[in-house]
Amino acid sequence: MTLSRLAARRVNWLAGGLLLAISVPAMGAAPPIMPLADVRAGQRGEFLTVYTGVRRERVPLEILGVAAGFAGPGRDLIVARLEGPHAEHAGVVAGMSGSPVYIGGRLVGALSYSMGTFSSEAIAGITPIQQMLDIPAASSQPATGDPNLEARYPLAPLFGLEAWPEAAGVTRAVAMTPLAVSGMVPAVRDLFEPLLATRGLGPWAAAAVSSGEPYEAALVPGDPVAAVLVGGDLTLAGTGTVTLVDGDRVLALGHPLVHAGDIDFPMARARIIVTVPSQAGSFKLSRVGPTVGAFTQDRSAGLAGRLGLESRLIDVRVRVAGPGDDAGRVFNYHIVRSPTLSVPLLELVLANTLMADDLGGGGGTIYTRGSLHLENQASVHIDTAITGGPGGPPAALLAARYVATVFAALAMSPFVHDRTLGVELEFSMEPRVQLLLLEEARLDRAQASPGDHVQVSVLLRDAVEGHLSRETFRWTVPDLPAGTMLTLGVGDAAAKARAAGETGLAALRGAGSATRLVRALSAIPSPQGLYFWIGRAAPGIILRGEPMPGLPPSVAVLMSRDGTSRSRGLLNQSLLHEEERRLTGVVSGSHALTLEIR
Repeated sequence: MTLSRLAARRVNWLAGGLLLAISVPAMGAAPPIMPLADVRAGQRGEFLTVYTGVRRERVPLEILGVAAGFAGPGRDLIVARLEGPHAEHAGVVAGMSGSPVYIGGRLVGALSYSMGTFSSEAIAGITPIQQMLDIPAASSQPATGDPNLEARYPLAPLFGLEAWPEAAGVTRAVAMTPLAVSGMVPAVRDLFEPLLATRGLGPWAAAAVSSGEPYEAALVPGDPVAAVLVGGDLTLAGTGTVTLVDGDRVLALGHPLVHAGDIDFPMARARIIVTVPSQAGSFKLSRVGPTVGAFTQDRSAGLAGRLGLESRLIDVRVRVAGPGDDAGRVFNYHIVRSPTLSVPLLELVLANTLMADDLGGGGGTIYTRGSLHLENQASVHIDTAITGGPGGPPAALLAARYVATVFAALAMSPFVHDRTLGVELEFSMEPRVQLLLLEEARLDRAQASPGDHVQVSVLLRDAVEGHLSRETFRWTVPDLPAGTMLTLGVGDAAAKARAAGETGLAALRGAGSATRLVRALSAIPSPQGLYFWIGRAAPGIILRGEPMPGLPPSVAVLMSRDGTSRSRGLLNQSLLHEEERRLTGVVSGSHALTLEIR
């Protein structure tokens, strides 16, 4: 039977002794609409969906009633019982969301919710079509950064001031959208599945990118459709069903994908490999096809988009080199721009890349170098090292989290959040934990005069092999009053950050422009650095991320209490000298010494 004949065929069945005729309009025509006021319990209808391949099938249903305010004020939901062999076998299927529902040839809405788990009947919720038609073409509100990102991506661990947190969740979404996944390492999937589930994405199902199978020329109601979140060497796409095509406008899903409002997600064709029945929740295993447009709105009533649009994505290029592999392997990805998804998706693809060959999956050391490129031609530069060991998170996950946290600082900023053009990174992996412990630091004298040359000797021990090494710092004493007491410090990145009054962290949080934010991110101390600094007591404050030492104590206290100053606390000292020595490995530990000026 041809698709055109299938579309025009009248489906008949006996119910209560009456012969009912249910028709679906031809696929090329915009169907008439049935308003919610005309929907009654006992009405018979059907919906269109695909269970295998791209063949649309009709499934009968009976309207049970209307649940007023189900999804919020004015957000009523039509409740229906699905009937027929498919409903008995698989029930309400994840991936069916958006399937158009018709009564007497009129479009009622989109199948969108499964009402209950382990239910003995297939009870579904239907989003009224008028709610979907009311989805705006565009929002008048500009997109903003996601303030909730810092719960998962706090900035302090970048400076070694706090440990990296466990994943932080948010309220679980009501409706789940199945994910088509290709190229995912199982261990990474297990780690990130709960995180994306809190955003309404799941279950995850292994799938492949389409290899050129033919599709009908036009996208029509009942067709599978995908919102592609990640493309390239890893595919991650939320899949559902088309509800309505009106010219170049497409409506789908009947519930939010991640409830992100304005979006720019590639819209792609999809093919159903198989529908997997399960008492815990049936789902469609799908394959992502060619891109045909872009989804531009993600609202309570569903997705809306346009055919022919091209999404603006974040390009990610990663080169990974293991021991003895100087050339390495190159991976390319494309990630959607989204206040809520871009950062965790970047973390996911980086973790997946690093764990693809079991490198960095346990202990060892990962060196990361690269840049986050912004549209104003500025770049945030990353140069860091991460170690992982027994009992702790794998080095690969820590390295991915580090880069994602730098990216999150951009995403949370009102100046930069949607201006990242691309990410270029190089990861170099060493199977051995390269950790250097600071054993001791010695000053060659306790007193010195202006013009004298003082020397600090630092002893370091390899945490794994026990080898000792020594570093030496030299400094010429400036012209300072006799009796001045100086603090000489040597240590890791965290100790350096504390000695500076955490001005680096304050600069991130208080950056008042894109330029300041980029400068602050690029100046994050490296875990590979052995730092040497000299400070003297000098009360001051941190104002808009910038240190202001040497203020009279009373002035410093007053200004630190001024809520409009955006200060982040008091400074106890000013640094007269700072020096970094970049070593091979991650440095840990610190020592403080005292020098008196004669």
